[in-house]
Amino acid sequence: MSFLEHKVKTALKHNSEYLMPFNADILSTIEHSRMTDKYRKTVDAVVLFNWALLHLDVKPKESDREQHVLVGDYLLAEFYKLVIEDNQLTVLNDMMEISKQIHNKKSRYLSENCNIEKSQLDALLYAPLHYLVEHFFLSKDVKRATERHVQQLMQDKMTLRLKEVM
Repeated sequence: MSFLEHKVKTALKHNSEYLMPFNADILSTIEHSRMTDKYRKTVDAVVLFNWALLHLDVKPKESDREQHVLVGDYLLAEFYKLVIEDNQLTVLNDMMEISKQIHNKKSRYLSENCNIEKSQLDALLYAPLHYLVEHFFLSKDVKRATERHVQQLMQDKMTLRLKEVM
């Protein structure tokens, strides 16, 4: 378990059971690919932001809805807190813009009911992490880790389709 994941689960206490897990390979890669420790809070903040977006994309059971929203709120509150502590208002603005772009693209894909390519899915799921790579907070190893995860997701989806057909 990564330090950040441990910190989040400890803070959430009993509500951590409602937390959507973040891919362990990606978290581990992030821990080992920081370009500098100077912006540790900023990196952690953006990871929490990405985690919140992924978490809030999952539709919870009706009985878990309140806890699900509270966990998402916690992740977002920690994001804001860390970005402000590191005085990274540009990152804050950039994440808001990325969030809008992701939302618009997801809406378009859902309304058009079209297939999504691997690179598009990677961008939808992990645009905040890609931002960290593009702005030299993290190494390109993180992008490769997100690509591996998306590849696995697509293979799992294909396997499910094949099982349905058989």
